Amino acid sequence: MSFLQGLRENWGHKILRRKAKKVNRTKTYNNLESAQTVGILFDATIKTDTEDVKRLISSLNKAGKRIDALGMLHTAEELAVANDAVGFNYFAADDCTFFCFPKGANAVQFVSQKFDILLNICPDTNLCTDYIVGMSQAKFKVSTRLDDEAYADFILQFATGPAADGKPHPKPTAGQIIAAIKQYLSNIAKA
Repeated sequence: MSFLQGLRENWGHKILRRKAKKVNRTKTYNNLESAQTVGILFDATIKTDTEDVKRLISSLNKAGKRIDALGMLHTAEELAVANDAVGFNYFAADDCTFFCFPKGANAVQFVSQKFDILLNICPDTNLCTDYIVGMSQAKFKVSTRLDDEAYADFILQFATGPAADGKPHPKPTAGQIIAAIKQYLSNIAKA
């Protein structure tokens, strides 16, 4: 990462923290059973994760939920190819403002929707996904790790750092994240 890129991202995080505090939304606890509208943010560059998201969408559609899924791609070139695929909207992480906020129409439209629940299934945190989660007007936000935990209402933590054998823990897959979301949200609903 270049010095200028690091500076832009640093300022972007500071600006996002201020902007996210001003998001006007009605916070309401929802789980996958009570939610009628579900927003799903996922990393579309990982084929197996995309397949896991498709299965989740299929099961939620069968349950009568309205779903809007937004896939993150790394470059505008990938976006041009992916837009031919049916069923998802996409945005390119390199199509952003000076402060590294996504500016594509799909990302802007996704952020403005008032979902009952927003699921961030991206295994990595970056400024683009932080922006979408932080600025979303969803009533209940579920996410994996974020740069600032104030952006979400419920955060799933997975093992990080070195394991007992000294090797780093692998990043969670979308399937693991989805399973954790289903498990924890259903347990909380019973409490």
